[in-house]
Amino acid sequence: MDHLFFHNFFTVSGLNYVIFTLFFAGYLLTLRDRTAATRDLIFLFTIISSMALAYFLAYLIPRPIFAYHRWISVAVSLYGTSHVSLFLLNYPEPIWPRFRKIYFWSTFVISSIVTLAFVYQSLSAPKVYEFDGHYYDVDLPVLGRIVGAVILLYVLFFVITGVIRIVRAKKRFPLVVMLLAFLFIVFVPGIFNLLNRLNLLDREVFQTIWNISGVAGAFVFLVIYVNHMTERTTLLMKLYAISLVTVLLILQAVNFHLLRDREGMYDSLQVQKGYRAIVDQTYRSEDLSCIARVNADGTSSVVYEGEAEALPGLCRQSSVQQAAQRVLQRYLNGDSVAAIKATTAEALLPALSGTLNWLQSEKQRHSEAGMDESAHRQQILKDLKKGRNRIRRVRGIIERLPGADLRAEFQKAAETLKSDPFLAARLEAALTGPDDFFKDRSSLLALFPEPLSPGDRGYGLDRQAAAHEDPLDGKYITYFLSSGQQLYQVDFRYEAYRTFLNEGSFVMNNLQLGVTVLIMLGYPIFFLGALLQPLRSLLGGVETVNRGDLNVQVPVKIEDEIGFLTRNFNSMVDSIRTAREELREYADQLEQRVIERTEELQNTLVEVRSLKEVQDGDYFLTSLLLRPLSANHVPEDSPCIVDFVVKQKKQFTFRRWKEEIGGDLCTAHRIVLRGRPYIFAVNADAMGKSIQGAGGALVLGAVIESLVERTKYSELDRELLPEKWLKLAFVELHRVFESFDGSMLVSLIMSLVDEETGFVYFINAEHPLPVLVRDGQASFIEQAEPLRKLGMTGMSGFISIQTISLQIGDTLIFGSDGKDDLVMGEKDGVRIINEDESLFLSIAARTQGNPSQMAQILSEQYELMDDLSLLSIRYQPDSDEHRRRRAVSRQLKENIEAVRSGSIEPHEGIQLLLKGLSEYPENLQLHKQLASLYLKTGQYGRAIIHMEKYLRFRPEDDEMLYRLFLLMKKRNLLARAAEYGEIYHLRHPDDRRVTKELMEVYARLNNKVREEKFRKRLETMQEG
Repeated sequence: MDHLFFHNFFTVSGLNYVIFTLFFAGYLLTLRDRTAATRDLIFLFTIISSMALAYFLAYLIPRPIFAYHRWISVAVSLYGTSHVSLFLLNYPEPIWPRFRKIYFWSTFVISSIVTLAFVYQSLSAPKVYEFDGHYYDVDLPVLGRIVGAVILLYVLFFVITGVIRIVRAKKRFPLVVMLLAFLFIVFVPGIFNLLNRLNLLDREVFQTIWNISGVAGAFVFLVIYVNHMTERTTLLMKLYAISLVTVLLILQAVNFHLLRDREGMYDSLQVQKGYRAIVDQTYRSEDLSCIARVNADGTSSVVYEGEAEALPGLCRQSSVQQAAQRVLQRYLNGDSVAAIKATTAEALLPALSGTLNWLQSEKQRHSEAGMDESAHRQQILKDLKKGRNRIRRVRGIIERLPGADLRAEFQKAAETLKSDPFLAARLEAALTGPDDFFKDRSSLLALFPEPLSPGDRGYGLDRQAAAHEDPLDGKYITYFLSSGQQLYQVDFRYEAYRTFLNEGSFVMNNLQLGVTVLIMLGYPIFFLGALLQPLRSLLGGVETVNRGDLNVQVPVKIEDEIGFLTRNFNSMVDSIRTAREELREYADQLEQRVIERTEELQNTLVEVRSLKEVQDGDYFLTSLLLRPLSANHVPEDSPCIVDFVVKQKKQFTFRRWKEEIGGDLCTAHRIVLRGRPYIFAVNADAMGKSIQGAGGALVLGAVIESLVERTKYSELDRELLPEKWLKLAFVELHRVFESFDGSMLVSLIMSLVDEETGFVYFINAEHPLPVLVRDGQASFIEQAEPLRKLGMTGMSGFISIQTISLQIGDTLIFGSDGKDDLVMGEKDGVRIINEDESLFLSIAARTQGNPSQMAQILSEQYELMDDLSLLSIRYQPDSDEHRRRRAVSRQLKENIEAVRSGSIEPHEGIQLLLKGLSEYPENLQLHKQLASLYLKTGQYGRAIIHMEKYLRFRPEDDEMLYRLFLLMKKRNLLARAAEYGEIYHLRHPDDRRVTKELMEVYARLNNKVREEKFRKRLETMQEG
């Protein structure tokens, strides 16, 4: 052997991996104050680099002694994979110290036992040359699988550890990427290594995956770790790291493609040499070993053979492979299986029976599928190309069979392969063949030659060359070449192949080393003046300023980003120095300036106090004006108990009086309409703060007082129905505030409560919903669409009056939005505002609607943000009087029931009920039944009388109200009909029936204005 070192793709990629991992470990060593996680990484990448170096040497020097590189690869794989979990237990901060210690020692013991067992077994194991990886290896298939299984177990543990850290981490992205990078470095190669040991994958594929996956994973890990580590480092080291790993990663990709192309170039050159040597018998290249012509019957004759010392090749040792290649050539050229069998040497038929049987079975299967002859042969060619790896798998299994009983061992191993149709016929032929097939491994291997297409490269080993000193002697490259109808086997020396690849690979390795040295030595030189010195100067200036010396100027050497920073740093230092001098000067004159400023502040304070006293006087006078307007004028003997509380947000002190001022107003009066007493109660909130809101409340209170006083002395007003009076009052209030042209708005609820029946009429002008407390439960009184605020310009349409009937013990509550605008507390310096409308309901239910108690809870437990006013109306009539109106004798109950059921004649029923009415003049049922009987007998005038009396005690009966309206219209009592129709319309403004009827009433009354208004209303309702 002329050379000791033979470079190829695996040495190039291996050296790349060595440089990569060594640099990573060296870079981490330069860090200051290294954490436990960083120390774990230093150990991990150091031993990975030793493993890469061992593979590099094994590929570089093809000698049997380097089969022991497996000692290092096994040890590193076990210790390194287990150490990944230790890193994850320490990053980003250490956890579970006791478990970490137990895990370290347990995996150390397991890994040591497995490694020592492997070393011991390898000393006596045969050393085999792996053509698919071009290196020597120790033949320990079973122990190799055990090592792979232990590695996968470690991988599973570090994946579980990584997932736990990711779930518990605040910043998950770095950990996720690091875990994926470790999977590329360890897990992916581990899987492919196990597949290789199980003969499911070529060693060449494993080594390629190991290098590319490892370098890519280490690159990703380095980039992420450098950008998230906490240790102190330098900018130059980060530039080293990112630049070197990027260049090495690019070189790895370039190496892969260039050296793959060189492999293809070698095959092209050798095929050309082979064809030339077949045609020109005088041409014999230096690396040519032998040429054999394969005859039609499968036998062969040697055309050329080198001397024994020159390594004669395998032309005389490949009879079965030659015959098999000849069979495939003839079949693909159109010969049938029967013709091939008839013309093949009988001695070769047993060894070829597997191939022939497979061709026969495929022919039959394809024919049954309707495939023509051409398509069948094309499919055979494709199956042969795909089947080459499967044949290699079988040969790998044979190579690793124990030698005691080859037939039995092979039969056991073949059980898992019989399901493959490409292998089934070949395996069956071997297992049913003579014992000569199993006399040794070489005989059994000869039954499974690799099917080579013309130009495909095959490898061969001369078993008789084992005694040669040169470990590459006896190894050959084989090609089968077709020339016309002839088939030739051409063998070349394997050493020449390695020499050819060495020429290109050596250059690439030198390039990698040169780039590494260039980056390591060139970066400091290149960046010294452009980056390092300017940065050091700038950092020196910063340190000088940190010591308190502001007389520093950093020279600007280069006009780049660092120059820009330096110039701005100098400007900043100048500004700080100037400011400090001004501050010193200011401090020297501080006492005099304080005296001057104090005198100015005292003069200003006196002036402010004077103005404040004037303002508080204005506030005080306004509050005095408001006091009589916000009063409860309801007599104590009223069945409607009215109570209210007003707490204005603005509170002030004027001399010795403590007062408050704001826009909330509560007032209550008793008025008499049509001889019946009503409670007129108002809760209002004038928009604006302090004096502005108080001005609105003052105007509102004055107008309300005027309305009440006018009603007392105006007979016309006292004869109005309650709905009519409430509507006119609202309209008058709105017109007053409308004159302010939108600058003074008021939200309010104004109500009338019938003292005798507890029936409530109210108008809500964009005020919070009223609350009803009944049987200890509080609920909102919903309404479809409240009116807009008083004083809002552009209001049009019809006014809606809400009604509700209070039961004995009910409490009705009106309140301003101050009851809901509450500060619940504070979180992170931000006030938490109440958004729960039901909060007030719970307070109302707890206090049974008592305004004082509700206001106390709101002001003590929460912070009020606005004026607060609460008004309650509790209906508590005389129970005896209430029962008297509804009480009747047993006989009268029977008479009423008889009238209702129709068992008594109407005229007789009228007499009975009139007799009862003399005893119970206010009984509701008597008036209702009498009205019904009078309607039946056509006495409409008397029916109207009793219907009106009934509605006096039961005003909530809307159906009776509507019937009364229709009856009056029918009787041509149009003015009164209009009055009752308007009342019904106020309660139900969306009822089309009453709208249409009122339009007709006003048409008959010749009231064009009201007629037109109801006509437009009806058209709007029909369009909707």
